[in-house]
Amino acid sequence: MYPISTVGAHISTVPNHQTLRVTSLKTRFLVALAGTFGLELDIRKLTEEEREELRQFIRLRDELSPIVYWGR
Repeated sequence: MYPISTVGAHISTVPNHQTLRVTSLKTRFLVALAGTFGLELDIRKLTEEEREELRQFIRLRDELSPIVYWGR
């Protein structure tokens, strides 16, 4: 078992550069939430709708991070 602070997990661009898979922004967010949470994409290439969705996800991450990182 590893602490979350040691698990690198980021929201990457689609299609993925290694697997060529296309996954939703929500799925990529949920996976990144289970680790250090970062962004590995060019936000300038997102649509305005995707940017707003990403803003909401980042707000949710800020709200959940104390629980995810340190529990209760």
